Amino acid sequence: MRGISAKFGGPKRKIRALETMELDAIDRKLLAAVQSDASQTTEQLAERVALSASAVQRRLNRLREEGVILREVAIVSHEALGRPFLLLVGVKVENDREPEATDFTRRLESAAEVMQCYYVTGEHDYLLLCTFKDMSEYETFSQRMFIEAPNVVSFTTSVVIKPLKMTLQVPA
Repeated sequence: MRGISAKFGGPKRKIRALETMELDAIDRKLLAAVQSDASQTTEQLAERVALSASAVQRRLNRLREEGVILREVAIVSHEALGRPFLLLVGVKVENDREPEATDFTRRLESAAEVMQCYYVTGEHDYLLLCTFKDMSEYETFSQRMFIEAPNVVSFTTSVVIKPLKMTLQVPA
């Protein structure tokens, strides 16, 4: 089995952990702590997992090198940045294997409004989580990204009324 490529707003990295890395109970506890608050110092993390700060640092470095920890980011309020509208968009394309689909994928990856993008099975080929300052901005975006795209067959949009859960935390 080959490693899986992941792109989370940064360079693509190979995830080797799926095939080679064993996670022990301390690794899992450390991952849970880092996922809940990545700004903790190694000393604070060491206290939580009952290790020395240097042992925690070595484990964190190994988890990064192995592709278990992909990125450490700040989660920012979209509303505080003047982008109160969250929309879920499902996109169906004509043929997801054509060069146009590759171009479409690149356009989605580079669109600042697209916070998350998933290539999926089912009714749609892509599911997107997007943010906008107003519906006019979304109208311009949808015209550029979907209506003018040669291989987009259809798209549906759902406006998020109230987020009930927003996390990227993976159960450790």
